[in-house]
Amino acid sequence: MKFSHIFATGLLLFTFKANAGDVVVYDAALSPIAGIGNNKGVKVLVNGNKVGAIWKRVFITDEARRASANITLVRDFYKNNFGRDSFDNRGSDIEATVRVGRGFIDLFGMRQNAAWDGNKFLFGGGESNGLKWFTGAVDVIGHEYTHAVVQYTSKLKYQGQSGALNEHVADLFGQMIQVKSGQGANDFLIGESVLADDLKEYASKKYGFQVQALRDMLHPEKGLDPQPGHMSQIPAELGQDCKPTAQNDNCGVHKLSGIPNRATALMVQALGWDKLAPVFYAVMTERLSENSQFSDYARETIGECQRRLTSDECLTVSNAFRAVGL
Repeated sequence: MKFSHIFATGLLLFTFKANAGDVVVYDAALSPIAGIGNNKGVKVLVNGNKVGAIWKRVFITDEARRASANITLVRDFYKNNFGRDSFDNRGSDIEATVRVGRGFIDLFGMRQNAAWDGNKFLFGGGESNGLKWFTGAVDVIGHEYTHAVVQYTSKLKYQGQSGALNEHVADLFGQMIQVKSGQGANDFLIGESVLADDLKEYASKKYGFQVQALRDMLHPEKGLDPQPGHMSQIPAELGQDCKPTAQNDNCGVHKLSGIPNRATALMVQALGWDKLAPVFYAVMTERLSENSQFSDYARETIGECQRRLTSDECLTVSNAFRAVGL
């Protein structure tokens, strides 16, 4: 997800030279106290350590601490499992701003309270509209971090099927990181920890089935915003003739991601994360390109499987794509 904007003001009262690859957290809500603007907020943590003037040390929030800890967890997962040095594989610092004001969230079209804006991570300023703090959700942070990885690898265009693949791999790696780091069950649910009980209850009554998460990879029709789980279910208005607009979510990037989500969930259910993680990473970073479509993704994933796994395992992968119409 990329959004170009200026969203907060603040004054850095202390200069700290961060090492490459450091996790640097800013707090947008402290900007009015500082009184002079920049486009990040006020720096409060570097690698979990307090920095700057005494008054800033007093105002370190749980949101800042959680963001720092969970971004570090995701960064280290990519490094330890795939040898990736920060999101760009160049050891760049990883910056995040917490407590971004609701007005900025709405103004720049952030669908939820978390986003990667092309340069840094943004987390909204509190619980609202049935959503809890996103900084505590490892799968959500893994999702946003993966958008940054895509920006520096496959560069999937954010519209139609290529954009849905962008959203899909973000969900896929968010779930992978949560499960393999011991932060959650292998339930294929994305953002289950950020849904307040009242929103779950409201959505469950509205749809007539239990809603547990923002998205359900295995059962895409059961997420907070139900998705198709098969190519035959793609709405006509989101088909090949769709013209991307903000109103149609760039031709359904958050909607259509349910199809590859279900395919990969079926694979993982059968074969497990350990065998498939290297396949998924190679496809995302080496095999896909800007305009890749679902058919390209299926072909490249099967091809990468054939280079790494057994013929029986690759038959399982092929069957999973076939199960969603690919």
